[in-house]
Amino acid sequence: FNVKDITQNMNGLVQEAVQSLNKFRTMVGGNDFQIAFHPILHVRTGAVHHYEALVRFNGRYEESPYKYITFAEETGLITEFDIAMMRKSIEWLRKNKADRVSIAVNISGRSVDSDQYAKDLHALLDTDTWLKDFLLFEITESARVADLNRANNFVQGLRSKGFHVCLDDFGAGAASFQYLSVLEV
Repeated sequence: FNVKDITQNMNGLVQEAVQSLNKFRTMVGGNDFQIAFHPILHVRTGAVHHYEALVRFNGRYEESPYKYITFAEETGLITEFDIAMMRKSIEWLRKNKADRVSIAVNISGRSVDSDQYAKDLHALLDTDTWLKDFLLFEITESARVADLNRANNFVQGLRSKGFHVCLDDFGAGAASFQYLSVLEV
């Protein structure tokens, strides 16, 4: 390799990254994603306790959203996505309020660390106090929470409004027991 080849490769990688950022931001900003509902069952009775709201991008239910979510976490776009997913979930609950269905929405550890995300989330929740009876939150482990004491304050802020907060896929990530030792969930 020579310097010219390395420079061309780097330029190509940068252009590809910028295109991916713009594409993701356009998908999120344009609400170009859907929610799929996965039933969460009571272990003893088998009855549906609630549904987990999962994202599907561009209507592609066969494609895992994992690559999009990890990309968003790695590039700092996850807070924008998490708030867009929350808006879409709340909109769905408003339209289906009569069905009395509860849903859990995932929140990335990176969003938990974001003051702006917390401000935007509480602004959404404060408009409809009835949401506490139908909306749960699950903190994911795909991106590690940087400050667990700050995260616990975030959790307690939601709990003080009557919301339930859970750890998503407890035991699947390296931080599970560390989270459990500090977060009051």
